[in-house]
Amino acid sequence: MGIFVGCSYTDPSTKQKLFAQYWPTGTVASDAVAYVVDDPDVLLQVQADGTMAQATLGSNAHLAAVQSTSTGSTVTGNSNTALDATVNTTSGFAFRVVDFVDAPGSAVGDAFTDVLVKFNPDAHSYLNKTGI
Repeated sequence: MGIFVGCSYTDPSTKQKLFAQYWPTGTVASDAVAYVVDDPDVLLQVQADGTMAQATLGSNAHLAAVQSTSTGSTVTGNSNTALDATVNTTSGFAFRVVDFVDAPGSAVGDAFTDVLVKFNPDAHSYLNKTGI
């Protein structure tokens, strides 16, 4: 259980060691290493699919259903998955909004608000009491 954040491998065509945020499909490399964050207390930066006001701080959210989880940029390795800007106070959603990103081009309440989230306890298998 974890989040793939990148990999390293020797490119079979160029014979160069690469460090990337994505694994090109069909690549065969005997020295491939995947980097996975499995800490259930990790803080993740994610962009919402809409506006999130200051009042959403502390609310629960989930990934937007309309987003594809199979595509992203093969240049940067960034995914196009977004957080659903519609939040709730119930525990059924996987993530808790814990802060807003204060950076150039990002502000509370902008069109696609960037936030920091953490897993809710029952959403991460390391903390889920039910088991598999």
